Amino acid sequence: KKELEYSGSGDGTVPVSNVPQGVSAKLHVWGKNDMVTSQNIGIYWFVADPDGEIAEEYTDWKFGTLGSGQDHEFISSGSFTLNKVGKYTTWIDLLMGSKDNPVVIMSARYIGELCTVVAELVPTFSELEVA
Repeated sequence: KKELEYSGSGDGTVPVSNVPQGVSAKLHVWGKNDMVTSQNIGIYWFVADPDGEIAEEYTDWKFGTLGSGQDHEFISSGSFTLNKVGKYTTWIDLLMGSKDNPVVIMSARYIGELCTVVAELVPTFSELEVA
């Protein structure tokens, strides 16, 4: 499960459409242990803006092991600003094993669209004449 939290508009399931330009965002990703034994579980992701520049890179490991059938939510420690109009993309890897020699769970890998940012509408005013 992947969600994008962005200021002023709530959360959306990835990929998210019509995100207003200029908002701060955080990525939330849930990893699940589908093994029959407890596992060390970690996450790696990066977010790229419409120009391909890295907006965020993140890695973390759950403290302790995750029991069979359980899930864990990873949340970026900071936030990144969605300041460019267009499609933001992400690469997410769920990791198991040890930090020194992690195994990428290929069935959980996500490479694709994170969100589409739209230009913020600026209100225009016109003069009103009284007759």
